[in-house]
Amino acid sequence: MNAPSSASHDSQPPIKRRCVMVCQYRSCERNHSPEVLAALRAIAPKGVLISSSGCLGQCASGPTVQVMPDQTWYCRVRPEDAAEIVDQHLKGDRPVQRLLHPRFHPYDEDGDGDVSGEDVSDEDVSGEDGESDPTEPLEGEQALDRS
Repeated sequence: MNAPSSASHDSQPPIKRRCVMVCQYRSCERNHSPEVLAALRAIAPKGVLISSSGCLGQCASGPTVQVMPDQTWYCRVRPEDAAEIVDQHLKGDRPVQRLLHPRFHPYDEDGDGDVSGEDVSDEDVSGEDGESDPTEPLEGEQALDRS
């Protein structure tokens, strides 16, 4: 008789080992970060550490949650956001876009890789007067002329 397989037949990928830090410093605490911490701990998948932290330096955007090693930062997290973070990010490996901190994760509105908000196309890499690509570093006298 064969031993039962330990492989999961679920369609979701295996849960990655992560550490989720929830700021518990003054302004985050005033904005209900203890409740965020409790909500995440209550439903955290196995292999994910949910930890309180000191100030994460984002006081105006709290409560702040940081997911490591992903380097994902969430801002203004509420206790009711915990299930979405766990299901979508920790289990589904897809960050929750609406909670991403814009300082660390600029929003790309049109999906073209440019987060400046300007419409950039491949054809628009030189000026109308035939100047070189403005993203290329300048050399020699060109660099001095532009300073």
